[in-house]
Amino acid sequence: MRLVTFRLLTLAAALLTATACGSSTGGGSTGTVDAGPTGSTTGDKSTNSGAVTAKGSDGKSTSVNASAAASSGSTSGTQKLGAMATDKILTLYISDASSLITITIDTDKNPLPATGIKAGDASSGAFVTYVGTAGSFTSDGSAGTIDVSNCPSDANNTVTVGKLDGVVVSGVAATGQASLTLDGTFNLVYFGGYGNLKCTAPVVATADASSTDVGSTAGGTCGYQVCADNSKNCCPYLPCLTQCQLDCANTANNCTIACASNPADMNCPMKCATDASTCFDGCFGKCNVTDSCKTVGNAFFTCSNKADQASCAGKTDNDKLSCEVDACCAEAKAAF
Repeated sequence: MRLVTFRLLTLAAALLTATACGSSTGGGSTGTVDAGPTGSTTGDKSTNSGAVTAKGSDGKSTSVNASAAASSGSTSGTQKLGAMATDKILTLYISDASSLITITIDTDKNPLPATGIKAGDASSGAFVTYVGTAGSFTSDGSAGTIDVSNCPSDANNTVTVGKLDGVVVSGVAATGQASLTLDGTFNLVYFGGYGNLKCTAPVVATADASSTDVGSTAGGTCGYQVCADNSKNCCPYLPCLTQCQLDCANTANNCTIACASNPADMNCPMKCATDASTCFDGCFGKCNVTDSCKTVGNAFFTCSNKADQASCAGKTDNDKLSCEVDACCAEAKAAF
């Protein structure tokens, strides 16, 4: 549903972070890339499950235990169980018949995979909410961490295995509890969304900056630095578009959180998704992106799509991005 030009700028942002076609530093570099798994994937890709204990300040405990077959509808409806993304935001849902736990991670601030992510308040890069018979609670940053085993991608419905470790949540209690402490594990399958998650990249070889090869399909040969010349067609708009898209993602995330407090509204999650798509598409007008940028950007998008079906088929992450740029070097240079 996103405009073609949105993927164009997403690719540009990935290029800027991953330096997939940047100057050589001698041996290799590390950085971040968008929407790709890293490391080995563990867990059950066919099933969403979670087992979390919520211990009250009075010492009494209640449990949230859930297990269901993974499907593309796992994160819709009132009983959410699974993983989804809104731009850089990864949201994990664990729910049973009476409770819903929502884990939200801004991968711009916490690239994945990661262990020991601090569960903060709603304005932090990662937080946890609990809505159930005990009341409505949100992590306040006082204690607790989140582990996430990998950075999911919709390319292969990656399973995300992790845990909550001593996460303290406080808020509006229905049973007199001032706070709850959440401990448990989850196995959640990612089926996408408006995903542009930031993942920790493996060490990869960088391009040869002295290369002048244009249109080559060989790995790492394009040899130019993205937006080194800021007058290139699309370069002036990247800061504005990046901020605009982040604002859209934050708004969509807050909308999703609000849905959790009103589970009877079945249309709420779809409205959040629709509003997010409209917001993303509106960024190009808001940032006054020129037709010349859109023209050369779409040319790069079209070329990279063809490369994905040919010379870049089967590649992932940095290898795929570098392959696309090498196959569409002239188009990439014209845009960025």
